[in-house]
Amino acid sequence: MKLLNGCVNMKQVITLINPPQLTTKYQLVEGIVPPLGLLYLSSVLKQNGFNVELIDALGENPKNHYRYKKHFYRGINIENILNRVDKDSELIGISCMFSINHFLVMELCKLIKKRFPTKSIILGGSHITAIPKYILKSKYVDFICLGEGETTVLKLCQSLSKNNWQKDMGLSKIKGLGFKNDDSIFINHEIELLRNIDDLPYPDWDSIPIDNYFEAKQSHGSLTYNKWMLMLSSRGCPHQCTFCNTPYIWKRKWRPRNPIKVVDEIIYLRNKYGIKEVHFEDENMSTDLKRLEKFCDELIERKVGILWQAANGIRPHKLNRRILSKMRESGCTNIILAPESGSQKVLDEIINKSMDLDEIIDVFRYSIDVNLKTMAYFIMGLPGETKKDLRKTIFFLMKLARIGVHECSIALFVPLPGSKLFYELRDKNKINLNNNFFESLISMTDLGHSKSWSDNIKDKELRRYRMVGYMSFHFTKLLFHPVNTFMSVMNILKGKQELKTERMFINQLRNIIP
Repeated sequence: MKLLNGCVNMKQVITLINPPQLTTKYQLVEGIVPPLGLLYLSSVLKQNGFNVELIDALGENPKNHYRYKKHFYRGINIENILNRVDKDSELIGISCMFSINHFLVMELCKLIKKRFPTKSIILGGSHITAIPKYILKSKYVDFICLGEGETTVLKLCQSLSKNNWQKDMGLSKIKGLGFKNDDSIFINHEIELLRNIDDLPYPDWDSIPIDNYFEAKQSHGSLTYNKWMLMLSSRGCPHQCTFCNTPYIWKRKWRPRNPIKVVDEIIYLRNKYGIKEVHFEDENMSTDLKRLEKFCDELIERKVGILWQAANGIRPHKLNRRILSKMRESGCTNIILAPESGSQKVLDEIINKSMDLDEIIDVFRYSIDVNLKTMAYFIMGLPGETKKDLRKTIFFLMKLARIGVHECSIALFVPLPGSKLFYELRDKNKINLNNNFFESLISMTDLGHSKSWSDNIKDKELRRYRMVGYMSFHFTKLLFHPVNTFMSVMNILKGKQELKTERMFINQLRNIIP
């Protein structure tokens, strides 16, 4: 992806920052994953002649927990980040993928501007893409990038370099770029998506302390081996779930990679870094089942010998025993499906998820038959959801446990900026964008917090329903599949994590017994 035009002064540095991670006392499962988006961006910028410094504030010290104002974070502290910013930096890019990190990212911008008032700051990530005008109102932010960053940020850097890093009117032509011109805000909302993502260079893995991620053993999915990496085999999602902000960010355009090139990259990672496991961060890896089969065939025929899983989950539509068996043969270890609710009414009328609950049962049965570990994702507290709907979800959880599903995850609904439900709640004046709102999103995966967005369910009631859901699932699992429960207990005692639930207990034990 070489688009270089004009001369680049190599003394001019572009600094990219992966911020520390917000953490909470009662967080269900913590994940320490590399900043894949920044790594792609770093590779593209370097390929086009720019000098890039990447500060991985999370990965450089994930064991360090510290308090900053009201919250706790993991990674190097704020002062260390400021000290690491290269004095020759002309542009400082900060990633903000998750809205719960809004406060810290804006604090970083403020402190960087105070120390380096002449340097430009650009923010990117799904959170920034969802509320660009709100972000640009900050006097500490100069640019924002909407959607994918590789092309937009590259063109910005080329334009600034060509004009001695001074803003010019040509910036308005760069798709997906927002900036301030004197006191006015300009945003080019036309997002430029890469047509062929196989043209991208491999992520810049050498720019981060990858061994720290191996040691942390807290990937998005469960882990069989310590040496693992994230990958993307596609970008985007063609579906329109109302709780998800992906349709806004990716315009529902799904773009797959060539399965042969995906396997080529796996072999590269295996040979260079000794990787034994790959976790795919695709929005939905099963969008094209023929492509998925071809990927499995490539792994089998080339005897790659790695384990893999789709850590974000897959849709069950048209998945059958034959395909699942081939996935298992190729090295797939876990299947994650996201029913979201046990109420068909919620699926059809609230979250617009075209999914059949009976089909989910069938796919889970097939997966268990071919010896895949299985996990089900659920959401509680959706706008318009009733207590009757929550009871249906709990009964469905028990049904899954009875057929042998290994684990479940119950998140509380939060209105992700950029999602359809977010806009609906905002239009009803139920959302006011401020730090209190962004902090409320913690309740999604934290057992100590609950915030119901349904008029039919109170906050404390929602917390109880989630606890009953977990207890009902695991009691039913113990009753009908005691061997599975026993195996999980043994894994926990050995420090082994075949399931994310096992990792949660392992981490809690480490906190109790240093």
